[in-house]
Amino acid sequence: MQSSLAITALMMGVLGGPHCVAMCGAACAGLGQAAGERRAQALLAFQLGRLAGYSLLGAVAAASVQGLGWLTTQSAAIRPVWTLLHLTALVLGLLLML
Repeated sequence: MQSSLAITALMMGVLGGPHCVAMCGAACAGLGQAAGERRAQALLAFQLGRLAGYSLLGAVAAASVQGLGWLTTQSAAIRPVWTLLHLTALVLGLLLML
């Protein structure tokens, strides 16, 4: 189990490299050129901002799903939506395996 998890993480890292280059490469290069002497500070601020932004969006997504899960326990009408969300995540996972 641990080796398959490690291989999956490695593959995501290697295959996600082009995404990172395309999304952040130009921004990092532009910041590095524009900042001049304060290049290291500018790049550090950029990376910390990215980290904070992704963390905040992840927290918002998690809170939204948790709120929807709580709502399904309170209202029977929402349960089919919750079930459909789980089925959609399962189908997405199966498609990603292909």
